[in-house]
Amino acid sequence: MIHSSAIVSDSVVLGEDVSIGPYSVIGEGVKLGNGTVIRSHCIISRCTVGNNCLLDSFSSIGGLPQITNVDLNNIGTVTIGDNTVVREHVTLSAASAKDKSTWVGNDCLLMACSHVGHDCVLENNVILANNALLGGHVHLQNDCFIGGNSAIHQGCLLGIGTIVSGISGTSKHVPPYCIVANRNELIGLNFVGLGRRGVTSAAISELSEYFVTIFKKMSGKLGERAEKLLSDNKIKHKETIQFLNFFKNQAPKGFCTPRK
Repeated sequence: MIHSSAIVSDSVVLGEDVSIGPYSVIGEGVKLGNGTVIRSHCIISRCTVGNNCLLDSFSSIGGLPQITNVDLNNIGTVTIGDNTVVREHVTLSAASAKDKSTWVGNDCLLMACSHVGHDCVLENNVILANNALLGGHVHLQNDCFIGGNSAIHQGCLLGIGTIVSGISGTSKHVPPYCIVANRNELIGLNFVGLGRRGVTSAAISELSEYFVTIFKKMSGKLGERAEKLLSDNKIKHKETIQFLNFFKNQAPKGFCTPRK
């Protein structure tokens, strides 16, 4: 159902059972999947939206990237997967070049007033709480949670299962399964999230041991420490391998670490 006051470009591709609410504006380059609901007063352009999504009132999807010297002839797109919810007043910027797309995966939740900058990648089951801010080129792996009023600096990579506590921020990469608080400070592992993922107690115990070892019991660059631990061939669980592998190729940005 398309409300009579909505403005929908002739080029928009609509799936089955799409609903577009009052006063929404759906511009060129938009494709809406089956069962997707657009509430009132949304502005959407340059965007492909998956099936069974909800884009709530006053959200702005596919707007110009917030960078200086924007080339209006070279603007990318936004891609949103299935079953994702975008709440009120969310801004989700288009990518910075035609051959690129700002990406939001399946089953994500972007709460009210959160912002996803240009060229970001949000994998599946990512949650942004209210007023969470992502700079350009941020990459959030599966199952990340960004707390309310938190900010992620451009170009950061946050590993699988990461939590950023409310009113916190990071300008560095965050290893998988970790919790960040304050600024760039790891305060431990996300034990609740690990349990919800069905990770065994044995795997959690091993991961905890290596967390302490790499940060507290070794010296040198973190990448070198990780290489040494991986070379021992004593690791039994994939979560520990994911955790240690994270340090091997992300050094230029630097890593969040526990307080000494």
